[in-house]
Amino acid sequence: RTALMIFNRGLRFHPKDAQLRFARGRAWWALGEMGKAVMDFEAAVRRAPGLVAARLHLGKVYVDNLDYKGALAHFQAVLQRWPGHQEAQLGAARALFGLKRFKPALAAYQRVLKQHPKHWGAMFQIAKIHQAYLDQPRQALIYYGQYVRARPGLSKGDPVFATIKMLKAMTRAARRRPAPRPRGAGGAPK
Repeated sequence: RTALMIFNRGLRFHPKDAQLRFARGRAWWALGEMGKAVMDFEAAVRRAPGLVAARLHLGKVYVDNLDYKGALAHFQAVLQRWPGHQEAQLGAARALFGLKRFKPALAAYQRVLKQHPKHWGAMFQIAKIHQAYLDQPRQALIYYGQYVRARPGLSKGDPVFATIKMLKAMTRAARRRPAPRPRGAGGAPK
């Protein structure tokens, strides 16, 4: 509350200062006043479109409130200035996933993994996309395996191990299934 009072006083003297607006938004955020925080973050971005911290906060709020399109716009604005910004890359991937644009989301998570090879969160999301949305169980197995290796303290009771077991059974069954025989022009083969 003291910070809020100080930022309000500063904004009386400098009403167009984007940094003060963002700082006051963070104070509102800490107090649990999300609506007021978002209004200040948006005002800060209007005054200073390059204010990365405000854009990242807005992106997170929008993702949390299922406004994936709005979130994506903020994360992409950060990525235009700093293409390798990890938090913005992850945010953009989450927003694309929320928009059900699975292949671009997959590519975004893979960019994170390329820059940060041990990022287990990106590994898990890549595996999940391959498994549940692209119907590629073998690829999912590869990334779930990487995820497990990246987290050595993972409990053996974690659901990921059941998922791996199920995917292994599925891929074994798919290999054993005979390929359909081609039919000739004259009907069924004899």
